[in-house]
Amino acid sequence: GKKDFDYCDVFNGIGLQMLLYLFALEQEGGEVLGENLVPAGVQYFAARSPFVTANGKLTEEEAAAEHGKTWKRKGLILADEAVVNAMEPEGSPKRLSCKFGKDGSLTGDIADREQLKTLKAYVFQVLRNMVHDIAAGDVTPNPYTRGSTHNACAYCPYQSVCHFATVQGRRNYKTMSAQRFWEEISKEVERDG
Repeated sequence: GKKDFDYCDVFNGIGLQMLLYLFALEQEGGEVLGENLVPAGVQYFAARSPFVTANGKLTEEEAAAEHGKTWKRKGLILADEAVVNAMEPEGSPKRLSCKFGKDGSLTGDIADREQLKTLKAYVFQVLRNMVHDIAAGDVTPNPYTRGSTHNACAYCPYQSVCHFATVQGRRNYKTMSAQRFWEEISKEVERDG
């Protein structure tokens, strides 16, 4: 598929799967992986190779370079040089969702350890709320859109049941920057303690 890490999706409880795996592994994986596990991040990576288009014939090296530009991971990585080097040891990251700046600092979709702890608390808070709603029997249609590119109802097999076109209060999400994401989840975690 073409799933990407998206701050808006995570904030709204839509893109939690990889983060749930990460934090469940951190919490329960000690027996298999050893003690004191630290989450290093999540990366989405397309299983199929993207096609490269060009005007004219490319050499093998040119094709590899063009291919490398398009076949990048999307995600969130711990802001730790050792982690980045372990994930992509051949120098400056080419396929990760971060890079080293001219001053040697990491930039991109990165998080420090405190941010990852806050994210973990937020993800499990969202999960608890979802479980509570389901256990309470809440099956009210609750569709969402995000501009013209994201429509939860587009391929939903339950369209005829929920009558999504008539749902009042349809959620319409907006793109979210990394900075706003971290501010908002910090507020949510602090508020719910």
